[in-house]
Amino acid sequence: MDDNAKNTSSYQLDQEILDARGINMTVEEVAGLSTCKYSERVQVLKLSDEDLAFLKGLRRRIKNRLASQNSRRRSVEHLRRLARELRAVRACRDDALAERRALVTQRDTVRDRCVRLRRYIVQVGSAFFQPPQAQQ
Repeated sequence: MDDNAKNTSSYQLDQEILDARGINMTVEEVAGLSTCKYSERVQVLKLSDEDLAFLKGLRRRIKNRLASQNSRRRSVEHLRRLARELRAVRACRDDALAERRALVTQRDTVRDRCVRLRRYIVQVGSAFFQPPQAQQ
């Protein structure tokens, strides 16, 4: 059962209790009105201390329920955001590793060419700069 189904049945139960007690308010009014408007509404109803205590508890329970739902929703959103960031970081890491592999290959190719060029220069230079043979 998802949160909405739980809340619907819970709200219905709360509304039935309000109706059974003869409190002329909806669950939405109990939880949704600002403190000032809630106080005005309750004063107009002229409720007993027992009903006031019940309303206070009901209002607190509903607000706690909503706060818990919001907290869970924020947690899920945060986890989704972290998962997206992780995917982006992994993609960036994969790109950097691929670039590094390409650069290492390029470096090795250039290094090999330098070694071959050095050998060629030494070979050509030694043939070109050989001391003249002594005449006999």
